[in-house]
Amino acid sequence: MPKFTFGKEMQLHVMEIKANQPFKTPWEFEETMQVAVSTLGGIVEKHGAKLLGTGMHPLLKLQETGIWPHYHKKIYRQYGRIFNLNQHGWLNIQSFHLNLPYQKEADAVQIHNHLANLCAFLPAVSASSPIYEGKNGPDTDNRLQFYKVNQKEVPSVTGGVIPEYVSSLDQYKQDVIEKYTKDLADRGADKTLLHREWVNSRA
Repeated sequence: MPKFTFGKEMQLHVMEIKANQPFKTPWEFEETMQVAVSTLGGIVEKHGAKLLGTGMHPLLKLQETGIWPHYHKKIYRQYGRIFNLNQHGWLNIQSFHLNLPYQKEADAVQIHNHLANLCAFLPAVSASSPIYEGKNGPDTDNRLQFYKVNQKEVPSVTGGVIPEYVSSLDQYKQDVIEKYTKDLADRGADKTLLHREWVNSRA
């Protein structure tokens, strides 16, 4: 049984690689993801395509892609009612998500605050989107610049991108999740997007 699976993201041209179970070591993670990338690369190569490992597609024009119209379309439709999805900050971004385990609330708070510190420095070592629509953009990390304003209609969803420090899970829920939930509800969002921790777009 493979240790990974493929899925779809919101953008028509973006594929997702997901682990089927948690990794026990960083080496297992690296090996598994490399096999997954090689496997997916072999699949798309048969169609004359190649994978790109950048923060956003360097040549893509917005009219060349769109929103995935199948699974999770209800979520995407709700986002589209509130935000302008036809922009690079939505249609042309690629990302990496890392879930870290914790057993106690104190561990979760400590990990969160350590990662908030780390987020401030990541663009300096991982910026990979100097080009978009085939031209040099104004920033080394154009993806981040687009991302910072892609939800300007409800700024509390993204916050300052770098997460705020927290002192407890209840405080995080109240100050972050419930804050953007209220703001989204005020803009007409339905229960699809309300009280959802995955709506939080920080980091």
